[in-house]
Amino acid sequence: MDWLLLALISAAGFGVSSFIDKLAITKFVKSQWTYYWWWIAYSALLGPLFLLLSRQPEFNGLALVSGLISALTGRAYLSAIGKEDVSNVLALVFISPIFVMALSVLFMGDSLSGQDYAGVFVLVIGACLMGLREPRRLTFTKGARLAILAAILASVSTLFYKAATGMSDPYVCIAWDWIGWGIMGTLVGWGHFKDFSHEFPRLGAKRIGVLVFMMLVVIVAFLALTEAYALQSAALVSAVSASQPLFVFLYVLAASIFIPKILKEEVGAKAVLFKLLGGLLIIIGVYLVS
Repeated sequence: MDWLLLALISAAGFGVSSFIDKLAITKFVKSQWTYYWWWIAYSALLGPLFLLLSRQPEFNGLALVSGLISALTGRAYLSAIGKEDVSNVLALVFISPIFVMALSVLFMGDSLSGQDYAGVFVLVIGACLMGLREPRRLTFTKGARLAILAAILASVSTLFYKAATGMSDPYVCIAWDWIGWGIMGTLVGWGHFKDFSHEFPRLGAKRIGVLVFMMLVVIVAFLALTEAYALQSAALVSAVSASQPLFVFLYVLAASIFIPKILKEEVGAKAVLFKLLGGLLIIIGVYLVS
């Protein structure tokens, strides 16, 4: 399958995850640590399962390191949205392809054309515009700084994961990435396990069902992303993955029509204009890097 299609499938899947992230944090749980421990739980459980499903179970240290860093990324992300509007946080996190591009050229020897560079920048600008609720309100708060830290950590994790895809089959890469997530996540969140054990069983079957559905979508998205990294440079795959806000916008739009009570997104006319402009830039960016 073509790398571009795989990257778009991944972006669409992680768009579902982002949509549910926002829903869970604003509607489902009282403590962010409960949600963080949900990530830890499914990473720790599914990582070994993927290793068993792989054609040739083996150790992949690069994927493990990627997972360790990803757990720190997740913690920085959740801390950021606790201090800053989640839309603004997502906008800042989506600058990570710029860091990936710079690091991949410096340390992995990637060679990009002028059109590729232009496409990456256009995609990132479009993603940022779509993510911001009110662009003029974004300031360099502590939440914004944490979001930028998350973007940097995500870019480093991406390079390790890209390198890992050249060593093992997709199931092995995902397995060790998620095992690493489980290990580091447990170390980071151990002091808050009581939040999870107290709150998660009380979420109810419907809400837990939504989280399980998200987990299944993430599995598909991760498989597509892994295959894309195996076929193309980290910079271009990461850039196309930044089209995620476009999919989130479409999901929110669909939800507002069919299930309007599930998640209200109150935005002004200027914000809608920025989202439309951002969506157009994402489409142009994808075309340029393709």
